[in-house]
Amino acid sequence: MIQLILRRLGVAIPTLLAVIFLSFVLMRAAPGGPFDGERPLAPETREALIKAYGLDLPLFDQFTLYLTRLAQGDFGPSLVYRDFTVTDLVAKGLPVSLTLGGLALIVALSLGLAAGLFAATRSPIQAGATVLISKGFDPGVTLARLAEPALGITHYFSVPQMAQMLWNQPGFDPAALSSLQVYATGGAPNPKVQIERFVSAGIPMSDGFGMSETCSNFAMPVEDRALMIEKAGSIGMPLLMLEVRIVDDDGSDVANGETGELWLRGPSITRGYWNQPALTTKAFHDGWFKTGDAARRDDDGYYYLVDRKKDMFISGGENVYPAEVEAVIAELAAVAEVAVIGVSDDRWGEVGHAVIIPVVGAAVDPDTIIAHCRDRLASFKVPKAVAIVADIPRTASGKVQKHILRDQLSTK
Repeated sequence: MIQLILRRLGVAIPTLLAVIFLSFVLMRAAPGGPFDGERPLAPETREALIKAYGLDLPLFDQFTLYLTRLAQGDFGPSLVYRDFTVTDLVAKGLPVSLTLGGLALIVALSLGLAAGLFAATRSPIQAGATVLISKGFDPGVTLARLAEPALGITHYFSVPQMAQMLWNQPGFDPAALSSLQVYATGGAPNPKVQIERFVSAGIPMSDGFGMSETCSNFAMPVEDRALMIEKAGSIGMPLLMLEVRIVDDDGSDVANGETGELWLRGPSITRGYWNQPALTTKAFHDGWFKTGDAARRDDDGYYYLVDRKKDMFISGGENVYPAEVEAVIAELAAVAEVAVIGVSDDRWGEVGHAVIIPVVGAAVDPDTIIAHCRDRLASFKVPKAVAIVADIPRTASGKVQKHILRDQLSTK
């Protein structure tokens, strides 16, 4: 019966079997390597995990090689300490899930991504969950699967742009997702307004943060809906065994509320890039991994992802983070997708240029966009130009390819 349902919905059963096999291969990287035992779990932590969850800890004491895209666009393996599974499951507030056989997920992300293969696939499988592998993301098909009672999907993970596409589907009804216990997002800043929309509609949306080099690091608790709306836009709190700093350009810690670079340290963090000593040295400072992401922390200990540092531009001597501008533009119901980049300007050095895809059947007026931004942002953050387009270039994980977008705008 289950096989018939899966086949009717186009879920790739062979792919699931391949993922299970690959997961165990990756977990069993040969022990005794150059980093084996370099930072073992504390004895009391090991004993507690074994007692509580029956985990086979030797699997978590080993390294695996995982391909991660390097900063210059090349592919190179990253050495990743696989305690990340413990971090993923125990610290995300999923101990409940570890005891449930009814937890079920659909994976529509590429399995070539850390989030798709590990966070959304291997970790749930190890928790005893049912994981259904989709051949790809299609908003209409995905909505049908999430709403299918026979599948009983309880958890779903996507990048924020995929969530926006689901919401903007013609005839979308939030009630169709009422079975979701958690809708997790990551991979890019999730606009505050989007989280408010989903949570207010009864869909608990939990934003988080992670990288191929660091695994899952933050998650927003989902037990308190009022708190989720109050802290909308937050990536939540650090997961188990993770140390966090937010620092300025000199490496000094900044105060709560101030923006700085996010630095991480813990057993889930990579030891470095394979055969890339210079890149490894650049990525670390006294054992702290420099994420390259700008972030801030509020007085309650919740963290907020501001933007990638490299995406920031300077207009008239002031720092502008495109994600902040994008979140404001996303407040408008007629906007389906938006990206903002800095472009050269003779007077201000750089100015913002917004690129927008309208919701199907809706019209977007550039003057309305700029007026809305003037009401919500400081003048130097307001885009000086708005382009209406049919497509925004993105990676397989849904991130905007801003270098391509910049090239496209420069040729127009």
